[in-house]
Amino acid sequence: MATMRIVLFGAAGYTGRLTAEAMVRAGLAPVLAGRHHDAVARLADRLAPLSPSRDAEPRIAVADVADPSSVRDLLESPSDVLVSTVGPFLELGAPAVEAAIDAGAAYLDSTGEPPFIRRVFDEWGPRAEDTGARLMTAFGYDYVPGNLAGALALRRCREIDLPAARVDVGYFIDGKFAISSGTRASAAGVESSPVTVEVKPKLSASVTPTQVAAGGTFQVTGEARPEGPVEILVERRGASRWARASLRTVRARPKFSASVKLAVAGSYRVTVRATRGSRTTSATPVRVEASRPPAAAAPPG
Repeated sequence: MATMRIVLFGAAGYTGRLTAEAMVRAGLAPVLAGRHHDAVARLADRLAPLSPSRDAEPRIAVADVADPSSVRDLLESPSDVLVSTVGPFLELGAPAVEAAIDAGAAYLDSTGEPPFIRRVFDEWGPRAEDTGARLMTAFGYDYVPGNLAGALALRRCREIDLPAARVDVGYFIDGKFAISSGTRASAAGVESSPVTVEVKPKLSASVTPTQVAAGGTFQVTGEARPEGPVEILVERRGASRWARASLRTVRARPKFSASVKLAVAGSYRVTVRATRGSRTTSATPVRVEASRPPAAAAPPG
């Protein structure tokens, strides 16, 4: 079984140096990685005496986001943990996340940039599930204290049987306040980047009747929020698979209604779905049977 390695990428930066010292004091034997060999070497030499043992002294590696392959080379197995303090994350954060996903490793970062956090969840999260990577973004000062405070408040509410409907977390500055150059760059990047908040649509739909004669129609009604287009997919069962018979788009305001004609007898599957941005909600498919009309009686001879 591979031994877990902790790689700190961006170790020579302001946040990286603070993180590196905490890791060394804890005996984690981190690999201090950065784009300048001399900078990470000096940092490792300075921190080595703080290590509880020689085996736990930090090692160094060189990697640069301008060369994504060098970032991937930092990780040796899925047991590794990649901690990234390389920002601004909107501009420089992608190679570290990609490297962790490719290796199936664990990933943490110190970002506080909402657009980047959303990208981790929406774009990289599904890919991480496929490789077994574990992504934990926003694991820094911006979010962790508030998340912990909110969790403690919710736990206390449950203990006294007063479930909370909402938790507001605020950060307030008391006294002097200064930020690093990296934080200033991150803030500038967030201000200049559009933030799109996508909401998964809520959808309800019904299909009636579920048995019609060939050439007859059935009705699809429902409601979708936010308002917008709704697709009605009709598939006909073949010998071995379902094949699309029709696809119709109607607009929900927020209610919608549509009539669908089944020209040919057979078994059909009707799926109603609403998409808003990159998020789709599908109603449970409904089976509809279209039967052949009875044969006309022959006239008397």
